[in-house]
Amino acid sequence: STPLRGLGLISGTAAAVNGATILNAQVGVRHNVTGKWFDGVGFNVVSADPFFINATGLGGGPFAFTYGGVSDSKLVNRSSYTVVSKASDDAGNVEGGAQGNNGTGRAFTFTFDVDLPTATVSMPANGSFRRAGQITTLSGTAADATSVVKTIDLFIRRSTDGWYWQDASGSGFGSWANTIAAPIALSTAGQPAWSYVLGNETQIFADNIAYTVYAKATDAADNAQAAFGVGTSSSSFTYATQLPTS
Repeated sequence: STPLRGLGLISGTAAAVNGATILNAQVGVRHNVTGKWFDGVGFNVVSADPFFINATGLGGGPFAFTYGGVSDSKLVNRSSYTVVSKASDDAGNVEGGAQGNNGTGRAFTFTFDVDLPTATVSMPANGSFRRAGQITTLSGTAADATSVVKTIDLFIRRSTDGWYWQDASGSGFGSWANTIAAPIALSTAGQPAWSYVLGNETQIFADNIAYTVYAKATDAADNAQAAFGVGTSSSSFTYATQLPTS
């Protein structure tokens, strides 16, 4: 089931055979949890067969059609839905009889997903002091309640000038530049865990300077994390390398 944060406009194409011409296309949308079909107002129709609604025909070859009657307000978060269609031609042929393309690979199933994913920062701990050798790898987790995390972006900000560490490829090497947030693309292969290995710790961090690290997750439905709580999704620490005296 494909995760979507909004259904938007349903669109498709239909093709006739043997020289016939498509006259009409219809769509049906089923709430797979309740088994009810959309009737133009809500998911109210209980039926083993699809309940079809006329789509808007755009013509062309193949015949294009759209339907925009299912607004996101009609959908339930984390629920699965199936979209089916049925075409008819000028020879009186109707695709699949009462079923259209229901039960075939041409139908489309999706999960409505408006949950925002969350990435956390566990290393370094917020408010901590780190000496040389203690901060060679930044790490944390990322998760989503409905689908999977598609991308994780890491940001490292230097307190003295507000500059961000620039390393778009996530190689561990880069440079400090400007005050515009610069994402470091991290691998999602180890979900739910993520990590960023520094190529050269002393190239990035300097003694007695505070840094802020925060992570941003985006899920498979393109919902992007919007909040970065201190101590959870963001962490500030101070790099300290000078030896104490007594």
